[in-house]
Amino acid sequence: MNYRSIRIPFLLITFFICSCRTERDDEEMEVLNDSFLEMIGTDYYLMPFPVPPFKPFHPDSLDEPINMMGDDSISFANYIAEYNAQQLEEYENFDWDKYRKDSLAYEEFIRNRPVDTARLVVILHDSLIAHPKTNLLKRILTESGFRDNFYVDLSWRDLALKLVDSIHVARALPIHEITASGKYILAYENEYQPSKRDRIVGFVRFSRVAFSKDGDKACFVFSFVCGGECGFGSMVFGERLNNKWKIVGQRELWIS
Repeated sequence: MNYRSIRIPFLLITFFICSCRTERDDEEMEVLNDSFLEMIGTDYYLMPFPVPPFKPFHPDSLDEPINMMGDDSISFANYIAEYNAQQLEEYENFDWDKYRKDSLAYEEFIRNRPVDTARLVVILHDSLIAHPKTNLLKRILTESGFRDNFYVDLSWRDLALKLVDSIHVARALPIHEITASGKYILAYENEYQPSKRDRIVGFVRFSRVAFSKDGDKACFVFSFVCGGECGFGSMVFGERLNNKWKIVGQRELWIS
């Protein structure tokens, strides 16, 4: 057997293996693309909520304060008397007409929030991570834990376990393959160049996607951070229906 006859089958096998991997990669991106807009939502298309108008409170309407510092009773009583006097003065001198006008304007804004004209930017982590099996997941992915904590039936448990037990390698996230992003502009975290026209909606990170044997069910973890104390992470379950991936269940893993 000559070199040429050996090389051709080898190249065919290599091509087949690479094609399978590419197809699986494409399937992962198809799931994430179909789920992207549903996970983030479209509420960010509108202007952010402003701070509600401030109004002071009459000291008589407030609960009796608790002496948390352990001050002696006379010192604490003097402090409360001084504080209440300041509150009463602020209450009596407050511009209530302006407050009523500001409140009406605020309520009108809430009823008819205008469309935001800024560029709405979503920052993406550049990889699909291999999600670790955290202590929380160890607890809720037991058979009884799954029944108690998930809104999908027990048949999905094996897929969730496959996600955290069997996928150990991250892979690059090709940002150009997230095409169903609505009005959102997508950018990698390490490549984003801020602009005054931009409003950063949040930071998104996807895990790898685990598939059922027949390829019609999927599971992944989605994390979204929209501020210092704003965000959530969910385990997401999707099913292929009419050639599109639809989210059929979620379980919140963290929230802030």
